[in-house]
Amino acid sequence: MKLIKCLFLVSVTISSISIFSAPFEAHSHNEKHYSDDEVMAAQVANGAPESRFLGFNIEEINGEPHLSATVAAPKALQYLYFDIEASPVGLLAYNETFPRTHSQTTLKATIPLFEALEKVQRSDFIEISLISMDSTPGYRLNSLRYNRQALLELLESGADTQDYSLVVQQPIDKKGNEYGILDGVIKYCMNHDSVRCDYSYLNHPNFDKDGPLQFALPFKGEFTLNAYINELKFREDLTSINKVLPTDFEVWLDNDLFGLGKDRSNAKAFLSNFFTLTHNKNAFTNQYQTKVQWNIPWQHATFQQGASYKRATHAIWSMNFAVQTNRYGSFQDAARQGVSRSEYLNANIIENINFSAFQGTANSLLKLSPMSVEY
Repeated sequence: MKLIKCLFLVSVTISSISIFSAPFEAHSHNEKHYSDDEVMAAQVANGAPESRFLGFNIEEINGEPHLSATVAAPKALQYLYFDIEASPVGLLAYNETFPRTHSQTTLKATIPLFEALEKVQRSDFIEISLISMDSTPGYRLNSLRYNRQALLELLESGADTQDYSLVVQQPIDKKGNEYGILDGVIKYCMNHDSVRCDYSYLNHPNFDKDGPLQFALPFKGEFTLNAYINELKFREDLTSINKVLPTDFEVWLDNDLFGLGKDRSNAKAFLSNFFTLTHNKNAFTNQYQTKVQWNIPWQHATFQQGASYKRATHAIWSMNFAVQTNRYGSFQDAARQGVSRSEYLNANIIENINFSAFQGTANSLLKLSPMSVEY
């Protein structure tokens, strides 16, 4: 496993990356009750800047493996606090006050891997809370329930120096630099093609020189979770649910966020066709396993907004999965165990699994290549 060599003397880093963020709109089962102050924090003026959780990863700091958690801090934000709880104990926490003129950044907090592994092994659930303040002033509380099993398996992969089950076939760095050497950066070219371009919009199967100019990026890959996922949830499934981001593929270009599902009138009708869930049961542990696979060919992977045709030196691309798991397995398995339909439905839990690529992630355990979009 190749890990990034960092020279950090502290456990939090800040890097300037152009990003934007979107609100969290949903809540999962196992709801956490907030204090009056937290409820007030969530009641903010329209237009307050949003923070956004980008995902977990494993990287090397001063020769030792660490769990990292990265959060997006958009432009105009004055204050951000984020806390990650491995209930009943805290896992990570950090706060930052920003100057008035700061640009879009990411905040990264880290913790030694084996310390994180011990906390997550003893936890009941993982919850991420982000409190931000803009210049209005306005406060906003965003909370996200993260799948504990996915985080545990990531930590165990880092502890055993094994690859995590995530495999990404698209998008990838295919051509490298002008010398043909892979440099870990996906180069997307909007209006030209060259030996450096991994993807060129001019080569898009539906390219029309007289048509609208849009950003299009294929997505293909898979990961396996040691749990029974009976359904992926999309935007239309989560209208009355908090703390869960819908399943979607997203790209931050400059200061704007675009989503394959987000930009369509019916995200579920479009995205659900490109996913496959395959279930197995480990013969030795009797544990359920689910393989999540997706394949969105380039000709279908167009971000619908015309504003997506723009350059971004440090683009971020993300894969969000809203997974519904059930400890009983399928409903048929549950029925054979004497579990009623109501008991089965009450055992459904909806949580997130998130993967993002930005500067530095190419040399981490997940090996996700960041993207540069140029004209």
